[in-house]
Amino acid sequence: GMLLGDLPFGQENTYMATISGDQTIWSGGRMTAAVRIARQAREAARNTLAEQTAELELQVRTAYYQALLARELEAIALAGAEQAQAFLDQERLRFRSGRASELEALRAEVELENLQPQLIQARNAAQLAELNLKRLTDIPADQPLRLTTDLMAQIPPLEAPAPEEELPEFRRPSIMAAENQVAIREAQVDFVRGSYLPTVALRMAYGRQAFPVEVFDLSGIDWRTDWTATLSVSVPVFTGFRRGAEIEQARVQLEQARLQVEQLREAVQLEYAQARGERERARAAIGARQRTVEQAQRVHDLTVLRYEQGLATQLEVTDARLALLQARTNLAQAIADYHIADASVRRALGQTDLSAR
Repeated sequence: GMLLGDLPFGQENTYMATISGDQTIWSGGRMTAAVRIARQAREAARNTLAEQTAELELQVRTAYYQALLARELEAIALAGAEQAQAFLDQERLRFRSGRASELEALRAEVELENLQPQLIQARNAAQLAELNLKRLTDIPADQPLRLTTDLMAQIPPLEAPAPEEELPEFRRPSIMAAENQVAIREAQVDFVRGSYLPTVALRMAYGRQAFPVEVFDLSGIDWRTDWTATLSVSVPVFTGFRRGAEIEQARVQLEQARLQVEQLREAVQLEYAQARGERERARAAIGARQRTVEQAQRVHDLTVLRYEQGLATQLEVTDARLALLQARTNLAQAIADYHIADASVRRALGQTDLSAR
């Protein structure tokens, strides 16, 4: 016991305090590749968030113009019912004065009744469109909503833009997120390839030891210092061809990621071409519908005047009114289609108000 009493083992009581640290000095490029993977993954997450935000913005824009269209169709149906009511009042007055028959008054009343279901349907559609807009914008369903935009005042310039010589650059967040995935796969190939190379690591440990005679008596105890440093080199020799399989798998995943980027670009180009074509179709339709509305309004006014003079029938007045309502409906639909298609074009190009902010 006296012979081994000062040695740091075989003591009855031992206190140890140790601080150790490990640092990889060289890992064949695997640490650098891991950092690249982490950075690209963070950028991919940001781009995915931007893509979802842009998609939500498109949905809100579409719902807003659909609500405007539903409001306008309700106003058109209401205007048609009011015209039919005024015509019925006129026919009843003519019947009481002996200038019209009871049949003509009944026809005018039937025409008004036939327009009531259309008005109710238009009102229901407007309420549903507003509820959908409230849902997308997280507005309580019972909170009143006032749309400040006049759809009929949103007529775009009717001059068609010059044809594009080449496709524009698409900076969609989804494409950038897919490119981030390609960069991640490239870094994974480098990471797996680094497993063929040695790994150099440095390990250091600093410790203090004490061997008191009594368990809780540390007074006057001499703490002994133990400081070690180790430099290790790990050389991979053979892993049963596992590393080769991992490299091939990483290369296949890289090729898949590149193909997905190309497919996504082609899909966005197709989406852009479709949205742009729909926008130009709606632009052309707006010009034609404007002229149709003017002509239908003129025909309606002349037909009513001819009817008052006894030169037209009641059926002609009804047809002229329905043609006017249909022309106004078609114009409102074309304007809404243009703005929805324009939002889709901006969406395909990656141009959003939220991304601009």
